[in-house]
Amino acid sequence: MDPREGSSVGQGEAGNHGRSRWLDRGPEGDRPSPIDPEHGAESESAGRLDQVDPVRTELNEHSGADQTDLGDRGNWDDPRSAVDGNGAAAPASDSLSRSRLDQLFDSSPTAAPSEPSGDWGPRSGIRPDVRPGISDRRSGDRVGPSDQDLNHGPSDPKLDANRLDHGLGQDLAQDLHQPLDPELSNSLAEELAELLEPAIDRLRPLEPTEPPTTPLGPIVPVVVDDADPGPALYTPLQPPTPIVSRSAPLPVSHRSQALDLSSAELLGRSPLSFRILESQSGPVRTQIAPDTATCAACLRDLHDPDSRYYHYPFVNCTHCGPRLTVIRSLPYDRVRTSMVGFQLCPDCQRDYDNPGDRRFHAQPTACPECGPRIWFERPSQQRPIVKDEQAIAQAAEAIRQGAIVAIKGLGGIHLACDATQEAVVQRLRARKHRPHKPLAVMARNLESVRQFCVVSDHERSLLLGGAAPIVLLTIRDPHYLAPSVAPDMTEAGVMLPYSPLHHLLMSAVDRPIVLTSGNRAGNPQCIDNHEAHLQLQSIADAFLLHNRSILNRVDDSVVRVLPTSVQVIRRSRGYAPSSINLPPGLTNSPPILALGSDLKNTICLSRDGQAILSPHLGDLDSPACLQAYSIAIADLRNLFDHRPSAIAVDLHPDGQAVKVGESLAKALEVPLLRIQHHHAHIAACLADNQWGFDRPPVLGIALDGFGWGSDGTVWGGELLWTTYEQYHRVGALWPARLLGGNRAAQEPWRNLYAQFHATGLLDRVDSEKWFAQKPLNLLTGMAQTGFNSPWSSSCGRLFDAVAAFLGCAPDCLSYEGQAAIALENLARQAWDQDQQAYLIELRSESLLWLHPQALWEALILDRALGLPEAVMALRFHRGLAQALVQAAQTLKQQGLHFGAIACGGGVFQNRLLLQCLEAALMASNLHDPLLLPQQVPVNDGGLALGQTAIAAAWLQLGHV
Repeated sequence: MDPREGSSVGQGEAGNHGRSRWLDRGPEGDRPSPIDPEHGAESESAGRLDQVDPVRTELNEHSGADQTDLGDRGNWDDPRSAVDGNGAAAPASDSLSRSRLDQLFDSSPTAAPSEPSGDWGPRSGIRPDVRPGISDRRSGDRVGPSDQDLNHGPSDPKLDANRLDHGLGQDLAQDLHQPLDPELSNSLAEELAELLEPAIDRLRPLEPTEPPTTPLGPIVPVVVDDADPGPALYTPLQPPTPIVSRSAPLPVSHRSQALDLSSAELLGRSPLSFRILESQSGPVRTQIAPDTATCAACLRDLHDPDSRYYHYPFVNCTHCGPRLTVIRSLPYDRVRTSMVGFQLCPDCQRDYDNPGDRRFHAQPTACPECGPRIWFERPSQQRPIVKDEQAIAQAAEAIRQGAIVAIKGLGGIHLACDATQEAVVQRLRARKHRPHKPLAVMARNLESVRQFCVVSDHERSLLLGGAAPIVLLTIRDPHYLAPSVAPDMTEAGVMLPYSPLHHLLMSAVDRPIVLTSGNRAGNPQCIDNHEAHLQLQSIADAFLLHNRSILNRVDDSVVRVLPTSVQVIRRSRGYAPSSINLPPGLTNSPPILALGSDLKNTICLSRDGQAILSPHLGDLDSPACLQAYSIAIADLRNLFDHRPSAIAVDLHPDGQAVKVGESLAKALEVPLLRIQHHHAHIAACLADNQWGFDRPPVLGIALDGFGWGSDGTVWGGELLWTTYEQYHRVGALWPARLLGGNRAAQEPWRNLYAQFHATGLLDRVDSEKWFAQKPLNLLTGMAQTGFNSPWSSSCGRLFDAVAAFLGCAPDCLSYEGQAAIALENLARQAWDQDQQAYLIELRSESLLWLHPQALWEALILDRALGLPEAVMALRFHRGLAQALVQAAQTLKQQGLHFGAIACGGGVFQNRLLLQCLEAALMASNLHDPLLLPQQVPVNDGGLALGQTAIAAAWLQLGHV
């Protein structure tokens, strides 16, 4: 089969959907339809998905590769299984089974509105890939928007409290805004309880407000020998040098405000009558501040022997401390947080009630007399539990002695060990089954960081800022940390202490530590003590825990400083759930819930012109992660009292997030909007940069590993002429086979063979040499027949192939991005040695193809001539960047007008590629601005924002 079949411009779309606002190619007033006529009916694949329970589905084992969201969830035997030869969806079955969740609610399907009629006459020129599918809110069938359909909104009946259990039933009914069926059978109720067991846990009592006894019996007092207390274990903790300054002002509603009580006019009454009234329930419009690193004032309290907060690991105020991680519901009052079980002592109550105190109505405030407590335990060694300050001292000593300690922090539990001891780091990797992926490091202060990394002024401000993210820093001394911390890397992920507990611990350890997510492979990060004991007992030697419950899981954020901006790799603690303004022209859209994709997932709620992104939720590659994802959706919706008018999901027919969206859309009776993956990437970049709805289209460059194309093939190297409303595929990388489907994302040599096959160079290389001990006959058969090997224009897989050719990629990747990162690091070694670039040809056919035949011919020749691998890797980066710029120039010369070049997709996490792209643009005659996301990740972590913006445009234009 010719790879161009099904991959040309507009393939899989009806002859025409209407004229773009920016192309004069048809009669005036011809508008795009919300529905692709050839996608009018739901596909068989989507019909199958309606029968799948979105939470309990057993997922196939999956390991991704860099800049990809490829999961082992598609039908790789036939990549067009949900699409016919022309790219149209296959007919749906007449009757779709309702999901188990639907059976619990009174949501009888009604007849779907009829298909839209109209003249879909042919038209020449570029055809828009517009809205591959919009599903009816009741039956799930894709239909056109009739008047009766548009007028049918989500129901919001009053709940009958007499029929609801205090726990699960009420919570779930409120979440889905549906009354419970009074005839629920016991079996269904039991099944629902099993389905949402973690949600039940959220309604159980919080962590006990007293530390536990030892598993061996009552707590045994720890007797300290006054004559020889042990300097490392019992020496009073000293303040860090210098004291870290944090400056991240919170929203006004969360900051201490010094009021001039002498002004009766200010309060409208006598100063003596000033009161803070109890919060009243009502529509939730309050913003929630992100968790913020310890401020300078609280650090002074922490290290002041005269302060009642001296060495108290939970000191905080209105300027810092936990927020999202401790909130159960709004309004934000103490009784609605995990601090509800800790009654304020008289001193804390006085500060809490004093408008002139910085702890005025600081909901998490507490002191050693009335607040949470911390303890240290070694269950495996049957040692007694140690509390409070001695707990931190013993945890520090354990780390120094080579132990792996599970530490309950602000938004989750981490695994910590000495980052300078190679044997310990290797032991952590072996126990956690994480052989190569870089580990994050926490250092005591900037002076410590500068011993092993280069720190610029901008990076310093990020490390010391209120968000306190992990910052990717250039390694200065590769021998300072254990080699296994960041093997073969030029960067290390470094953070400074961001909570009082971490400040005290790092002062005692006085050396860098590894601080990585506390979870078993395939599970989300642990957040409660019982879960930590169950999951981490085979990994951790000891536990440093406390009894302040974590209600919302929040991972550490990751950022990188670019020459002119900051790139967010993971948006979580310190940033989420701060809202992002929707772009001008889309601020009046109704509430939308966007569910992201299956890798690096975040979800997005929109309302009142703002987008609220969840913290990083991770990959949906296991039942446990999928459960945590479903709970996070319910929690965030409940927290913000969010009632969506539509739900936006990815176009992938078998995506796990899509399955959850389908069930939720049916339960809420709202439209399900299916949005093409790379369109969402570019829309996220536009929304992040406040690109107005009425501004001209942009040329989107979307480079990643995997995204379901509207033609039923796999996309990943796309040039899209894009607005929020629609996109046109105007160019792409020449496609190659994904040999073995998902296995191609894990084994780079498969992509190398596929590239040789796609460019006709198999007879130019010694296959027996290049693919020794590989199943050549099987590869050849799959490449020729397409069995379990769909066509893909993935740029991520092209990087994997080049890395395999140059010998810097392992046969099997152990983490996402391993091959691409190795290729970038290799290329950087030659940055000052070579200025040449490999040629990637442009071939204009049905669309503008970026063809790599000349690239591979040059690589083969240079390899035979003995050119250094680093030089070849650099020439590849430069060649790809120049080809992208030349493609933009060619399209503009052909009459395609665009106002900017917008980038999206995980490949743009490659700093070297960005550097080469910017240099190529500077050398060209293009003067269009280059847009990159600033507030959200360029990878799939920002996808939900793009889905939200596109859905807002469709709703605003009446396409739904």
